[in-house]
Amino acid sequence: MTTSSDADVTAELVSFSGIKESTPPSPAGQAGWNILPTVPDAPEGFFTELNMSFWGAGYIQTFSNATDIPLPLIVFPYAFGIAILLGMLAWYLSSGGGKQHGRGSLLAMAATSLLVMLYFVYGGGGVIPAWVLIPFAIEALVFIVWRQTSSPF
Repeated sequence: MTTSSDADVTAELVSFSGIKESTPPSPAGQAGWNILPTVPDAPEGFFTELNMSFWGAGYIQTFSNATDIPLPLIVFPYAFGIAILLGMLAWYLSSGGGKQHGRGSLLAMAATSLLVMLYFVYGGGGVIPAWVLIPFAIEALVFIVWRQTSSPF
């Protein structure tokens, strides 16, 4: 029992339970849409990652089996590492062997890395997925344009 500052007002909490429990509506007449009754099969050749038909694939497969390291943990760093290293080499060589102190060609670096990744996507049999080329191309274009524009900073 609680009281108020007004002597005429009193209240008492009798129960914590609801008076009438709510029930979900019946499923009759509420059938879902039948837009896609089953999940379609993936297109032929849609997932081609880890197709080991590139140069050096046998050595990587043997190393993966001997060390019990999952193949993707070896192949993806291998493919992207080669793309990065050859891109850096192209940038270094385009700067005159480091004589121009940071003025190498980002276009040569991006083109070299793109060619290596294209090899691993298509020429190497689909080691890495093709979607990685989209963000790479966008980022490479942004950095090339950004470097060529004069900045007020």
